[in-house]
Parts: sequence; structure tokens; C-alpha cells
Amino acid sequence: MAGPEAAPPAVSGGTAAPRVVLHVRVVADRGGGPEKTVRAAAAQLLGSRYRPVAAYMHPPGSAGFADLASAADAAGCELIGIEDRGPFDPRPLLALSSLCRRLGVAVWHAHDYKSALFGVLLRRRHAMRTVATMHGWVDVTRATRLYFAIDRLCLPAFDHVFAVSPDLMESARRCGVAADRLSMLGNGIDADQFRRGGSAVLAPLRRELGVPDGRFVVAAVCRLVPAKGGEIAIDAFSRLIDAGVDAELWFAGDGPERPRLEAAAAARPSGARVRFLGHCADVRPVLEASDLLLSTSWREATPNAVLEAMAMEVPVVATAVGGVGELVRDGENGRLCAAGDAAAIAAAMQSLLCGDRETRARMGRAGRALIEREHSLAERTRRECAVYDRLMGTSSP
Repeated sequence: MAGPEAAPPAVSGGTAAPRVVLHVRVVADRGGGPEKTVRAAAAQLLGSRYRPVAAYMHPPGSAGFADLASAADAAGCELIGIEDRGPFDPRPLLALSSLCRRLGVAVWHAHDYKSALFGVLLRRRHAMRTVATMHGWVDVTRATRLYFAIDRLCLPAFDHVFAVSPDLMESARRCGVAADRLSMLGNGIDADQFRRGGSAVLAPLRRELGVPDGRFVVAAVCRLVPAKGGEIAIDAFSRLIDAGVDAELWFAGDGPERPRLEAAAAARPSGARVRFLGHCADVRPVLEASDLLLSTSWREATPNAVLEAMAMEVPVVATAVGGVGELVRDGENGRLCAAGDAAAIAAAMQSLLCGDRETRARMGRAGRALIEREHSLAERTRRECAVYDRLMGTSSP
């Protein structure tokens, strides 16, 4: 490619127009936690000195992308779809180059291996700064080794790299990212939006689904993929029922593992107590109705589901993987268990559900306090913008 192409002047009516931050990512179906974070941050920046725009590469004809577009529109986040026919399709790179020129992109913000590679290639042509966020690879496939190799090649060349959990910070260091270009930036939650309105017993969704009075609801809010450990959740829940606890397990989410998990649940005596709610565009009614959030993942970074549950004052039983241990503090706002240990997970659920109600309430309040103190969306956005300011030579107000 030719030398850097200067961005057009950002001036409107004598006042500097907001600088465009282009968030670039490959998405499949409806996406996941990173898409939620980009949308939420965009809403925080409305009317600010930055204009966030999301550019998502997706398979042609993706039905899930329409849902992503609707969610982005509702959040006030500009979203541009770019059809991507696979790793050797040159058209997404050309489309993104044209987009950078048209928008006058000031900051390229990559959110995965492909957008990191494209950022390194396009910065030679367009005068823009490059930032990346490491979200981690939850779904480990045969291609993941290639993704790691591309990260090692590209991330050290970025102006700044954010990692969403301590283990990803260490991965960035191993990739060769310099310490002065690296910082941790966990996911954040809008605590005003995620706020419990009443007791779980009175939640409308319980009435709608006919949950009997006195029965506990355990929610597993996740994409139904192998890394989320759905079979472990079903095994642990079955042990909970065998122990005589009156409860239901709700899976809020969808994905390729759903048929297999439905079959696994149906094969157990507890199968009638397991509900698959499918994709939930808004998980707040589910959390409002829940007594406990269950997270049985084999791999995680900073899961939004755990943050959202804590903001809604729902205690959490989770496996101690990735950044989860930074969120769930055993005995304070939930319980931590080893990944894959269904017996320990069942025992942790039983101790919380069958113990003192005030203990669950105290854990819920502790989780909410942690979100307000350390994981607010406003503080996360402020720290992100401070890096943009530094790279652009702008003073933070």
C-alpha cells in the first residue's frame, strides 16, 4: 500500500467534530460479551469528543447480525456490517480501508486477531492510532493456534493494548507488548440499568413460567458452546435435585450446543426442571427472577453475565477460571469452585440456597457494591478515553 493517507479535517461550523473511533471485530451469529461492551460504551460517549462506530465482519446472510444491528440501534451505537466470506477474502480489508478514508478514522480499535492484523496493514495507509482489546478466546478450535500466532505478530506494533483480565495481561506480555503500552481494562456495567427492582419471588417471569412459590431458580446466562460447561451445570443441578432441593435451572442463551444439552438434561430425572429459554435480548427479567447465577465455564475472561448478576444483587456460584476470581470473592459475594467439579458446584449451590436467606442477601449486596466501586461502565469508559486522549495528544477534561 502507499504511504499514510491523511484524514479529512474534523471541523464542523468552526467547532472540532468528534474524532472517530472505529471498533472492528469478526462476529458470528448474535455475537457475545464484547459486542455488549462496545454498545454500552458508545452510549456513554454520545455527545463527547469521540464518535464510536462499530464495523463488524460477518458471514453473508447471517440472521444473527440483524439482531446485533437492532441492539446497536437501540443503544445509539453506529454499526456497519461488512460481509466476510472467510480468511482469504480480500474484500473486508478493502471495505475497511474505504471506511477509514470516508470517516476519517482517528483511532482503530481492534477486538480480535483479524481486526488486529487489518489494523497493522491499514495504519500504513491511513493516519490513525491503533488500540486493541484482548477479550480472550473462549471457543478453542483448531484455528486458535493461528489466532495466537497473529496476536504475537501484531499486538506489539499497537500503540496501546487493553487486557480484560490478569491472565490476558500475562498473555500480552508473552506476546511482547511493552509495559508502557499495556493496561488492564475489565468489562463494565451500567449499574443504573442493571438494578434489582424487587424480590425474586415476585418477579413477573416467574409468574409467566408458572414457578411454584418456594421454588428456587438457578440461572445460567451464557452462549451454549462447549467452553461454557453446560453439561457440568446439568450434572451439578441434578445432584442438587437429588439432595432434595426444590429448584429449577434456566439456560438463558442459545448456541450450537443446545440440542446436545437438551438431550443431556432430558436423560436425567431432573430434566423436567431444566428450561431452555433461548436467546434473551434483555437478561434483566431472568436475573430478577433468579436466586442464584451459575457459571460453570472452562475458560473465561471477565464475563458480562457475572457482572450483570452482581449488579442485580444475585449471588454467584462460579468456576475459578480466567478473570472470574477477580469478581467472585469466595464467601463474600458468592462461591468459587474448581472447573469441572460437579459435586463441589452442587454443594456450593445447596449451601447458598438452603442456608440463611440473609446470607444470600448480604452476598447480593456485596456483589452490587463491588460493581459500583470497581466495575462501573462510566469509570471504564473514562479510562479508555484517557488512553485515546494520550495517543491523540489531547488533554482529558
